[in-house]
This record gives sequence, C-alpha cells and structure tokens, in this order.
Amino acid sequence: LDEEIELMETVGIKFETGKALGKDFTVDSLKKDGFDSVYLAVGTWKGRSAGIPGEDAQGVYDALKFLRKVNDGEKPEIGDTVVVVGGGFTAADAARAARRLGAGQVYIAYRRTRDQMPITDEELFETEEEGIKIMYLVAPEMIEVKDGKVAGIKMNTNVLGDVDASGRRCPINVQDCSDFTLRCDNVIMALGQKDDGSMGNIKVDHETLSTGMEGVYAGGDSTGAGTVIKAIAMGRKAAAAIDKQLLGDEATMEYIDKLESVDKYDVLERSGYKRNINRFDIYARTAIERIGDFETFTRTLTEEEAVKEATKCLRCGCGEGCSICADICKEFAIHLDGADRWVVNVDECVACGMCYNRCPNHNIEMINLGLLDDNRQKVGSASSCDRGPTPVCDVH
Repeated sequence: LDEEIELMETVGIKFETGKALGKDFTVDSLKKDGFDSVYLAVGTWKGRSAGIPGEDAQGVYDALKFLRKVNDGEKPEIGDTVVVVGGGFTAADAARAARRLGAGQVYIAYRRTRDQMPITDEELFETEEEGIKIMYLVAPEMIEVKDGKVAGIKMNTNVLGDVDASGRRCPINVQDCSDFTLRCDNVIMALGQKDDGSMGNIKVDHETLSTGMEGVYAGGDSTGAGTVIKAIAMGRKAAAAIDKQLLGDEATMEYIDKLESVDKYDVLERSGYKRNINRFDIYARTAIERIGDFETFTRTLTEEEAVKEATKCLRCGCGEGCSICADICKEFAIHLDGADRWVVNVDECVACGMCYNRCPNHNIEMINLGLLDDNRQKVGSASSCDRGPTPVCDVH
C-alpha cells in the first residue's frame, strides 16, 4: 500500500487525510474550490443492525467494531457461549476470533442454506474444523436480556421462498411454533455494512456511476461494489467518464464495460486439468493448536514444492485477449471460436510468422508440419502453445 501511495504522489496526486465528507467539506464546497469533477468512494464503515429488541444490551457486539478491537490487540469480554448472526466472511472471522478469545461454544446463525453462504469453501472448512457450529435457516427475533446483559437469543426457523434481488432464494419465517431460544453470553451482529450517512440523498446511476449533479460520480462499496475487484473496476469506469467530461473528443481513457464471463475450469480442463489433484498440505498447525492464539497457521511452500506446483501450468490462455494475432493475419486464418478460444486454421495458414512475431506474450509457436509447397520446400504452420493437432490459443 505504501508503494502504491508513493507512486501516486510521484505523478502529482495530493492526499488530504483526517477529513470527512459532510463534516470537513461537501461536494458543493469542492466545486467552489475549483474542482471540475468529484468521485465519491466513501466506503462502508458501519455495521448493520438487525433492528430487534435487546440489541443495546451489554454483550452485544457489532462485528466490525469487535474485529477492529481484536486487530488492535484488545481483548473484548467474551463469555462461554457466543452466537454470531450472519453468514459471510465477517461472520466467520468474528466467530473464529471469539473462539480464540476463549469461548467454549460458538455458533453462526445464518438465515439461508450452506450453498448460499457468501464465503469460500476453504474458509467454511477451516471455521467448522475449529469447532464452530453453523445453524442454517434461522433468523433472530429478539435478544433476551437479564440484568442488562445478554442471556440468550430468540430465533425463528426459515424456509426459502422466491429468488430476490441478490439472485438467491429469499428466506421466509415459518409461522406458529417455530421459535426457539439459544442461551448465550454474547451476540455478535455480522449482517453486512453501510456507509456513514455522508452520501446523504445522492442518487447514483449504477450503469454510468454519474449522480444527479454535473461532474459528480460515485462508486465503491457505498454504491454496492461488494468486492475490491468491483470497486477498482468502478474507479476505472469513473476515471474514463471524467476524462471524457473534461476533454471531450480528445479524451484518451477507455473502459470496456462488459466482458463475457468465462468459466476458468472449462478452459483448464480442455488441457487435462483436474481440480485439487495432488495439492500440498500447507496447514502447519492443527485446529486445536491454532484456536489458542492468533498466530499464522499455514506455511509457505518449499522450493521443491513450488517448482513442482509451477509445472502444473497448463497454458490455459495468453492472458492478453488482445486479438492482435487475428487482426494482423493477412490470410484471415485465425478465428474466434467461442468466447475464449482463438483457432488457427492450418489449411488457411501460410506460415508467414507475423502472428508469431507480434504476440505480446509469445504464446504462438511455429511448428514444422512437414508439408511441401510448390517449390518443394518444407513449410510450417502457426500454432498455439497447445501443440495439439488443432492449433488453439485460449484467451480468458
């Protein structure tokens, strides 16, 4: 991060820290100060609440604040039984942190099913391996309080209904006799994040990232990015829009808004790839050992293992997707065969070598096929790194 900041400073970008939108400056004040364009990327720093009775009791934590304290070296007070409400990475992190702080029983209460959890299989495996129990299709109704402290959490059983805006089936409470109470000492809310309210009533067009104000754009988590990759993509899109706004026809930045999604395993498996075959075990500590502290529990590969792992490279694609080879071919011998495959037709290829010399990643090779031309001289044909009977260049 320091290197990235230093790089931006060297090209003239100035940083103003310790200032907040809505407190120290506004969009209008920036306009008055002479800025022609503004991009708002304020992030989502606050945790969402469930809006149920008892959330203000002692022993209820917001997951973000809880994890921030743990990261700062503090030890939040944790009892023997902890319930984490949520089902994403933050919920898993909070549950695993609570386990390391000494909780004997830790539950994750999630309102949907396992296959709908926004979490990787690896993270879920590690979470369960550390003794954390996951309850599916349950939703909190209220937090039971005794003497101002958490005494339990009352939950309702869910079933799945129609697909909602997230693309997943919506959880629906089961009526009548489906409530139950789980006794616990702490409840950690991990129900997603929201911005700090500094965006106000600014409306954002999610296609163009423009707002109702001229020259003002917005993106990132506060507009629903959800991941670092999507947030970066929004920044690039906004930068291209600002360049166009300021320079008009002289703008140089371009942004490719929509690309075809390609399943990487479909590409890999054409070369014989098999998932998770002969993977090295990188766990240096057992689950019992690692729940006692916050130390790293995975190891790096040895030099021998790294070399062996690198030999698994299956030439799945050039990684460029530039189509220079097809554009430069005078015989039109290179064709796009689907969203992720460039094919060299050996019957049309005259082995001129132009694509071979021009490929930016040097993924095209010239292979002697033993053919004879009219002058009885041997000629070859352009082929991808596949070296297969049908020359193919996979682009993903």
